[in-house]
Amino acid sequence: MHEEADEIFVVAMYELLRAKGAFPAGEAASDPIELWNRMKAEKSPARMRRATKEAIADILEVTQDIDGEALASVDGYLVKRGAPSLTAKRLGRTHWVARVMKRGSLLSDEEHRALVDSLNDTTDRRWTAALRKRANEMVAAYERRTSE
Repeated sequence: MHEEADEIFVVAMYELLRAKGAFPAGEAASDPIELWNRMKAEKSPARMRRATKEAIADILEVTQDIDGEALASVDGYLVKRGAPSLTAKRLGRTHWVARVMKRGSLLSDEEHRALVDSLNDTTDRRWTAALRKRANEMVAAYERRTSE
């Protein structure tokens, strides 16, 4: 059920972003909905789970500046489609980043990307100078480990 809800979220957000002009019209090769449908046709559950996680991360990054009435509108659209709201997805990621920070190290590219995306969100007031410094150290340590 959770995976199905995430897939509905991704497709609904891609449709909404395409309608808002976020993707070039008429370029099937770069249309995320077309790419999504091709990926789904491959029938590889593991690859689909990975693609779903990556798509959600991309969507959260692209939509990080949406707030207020626009956020409420997007949330309403998603909920009507049977998907989790954008607000819920953001909160889930916040809790996930908090668990990574508590652990003190990054274990995967997915965690690396989530932490970097969170650090890049300059509107997030939870990042104190000390937390930001520690997070940047974790990112640098992970990048050193994975580049060797």
